[in-house]
Amino acid sequence: RSILEAFGPDAHSKYPARSVIDAGVTYVGSSDAPTGHVSPWIGMANAVDRGASLGSPIGADEALTRRQAVGSYIHGGAFAMKQEDWRGTLVPGMAADFIALDRDPFDASTDLAAANVLMTVLRGAVRHDALSAAAEIQAEVH
Repeated sequence: RSILEAFGPDAHSKYPARSVIDAGVTYVGSSDAPTGHVSPWIGMANAVDRGASLGSPIGADEALTRRQAVGSYIHGGAFAMKQEDWRGTLVPGMAADFIALDRDPFDASTDLAAANVLMTVLRGAVRHDALSAAAEIQAEVH
């Protein structure tokens, strides 16, 4: 069932995002719930366009900006884990946790849902490097 079928006209007031941020509350994006898609990029895209996995978009007035949606997973995640004093911001003294993407998530023409992680760095150590792995495979083929 779609959200609109489940909630009817009240569907547009479900899953608040912008009003949470406007109220000064930290908004936490998550891909951990069994009700949503496992990809955080689809969650971010849905927060921006208010899309739903089934049916029409809901509550356009609750849409987030791209920066707010991405931040809800970065800063919001650190906040939810009570780790905002050492992660969630890439500044000196914080954990060097970051990713490199195949596209700019802040470009309005970018399809957030299709973003791919090329590299993951956790506490300053490379944990995933798709570019080096692809280059190694290419070298073995030739």
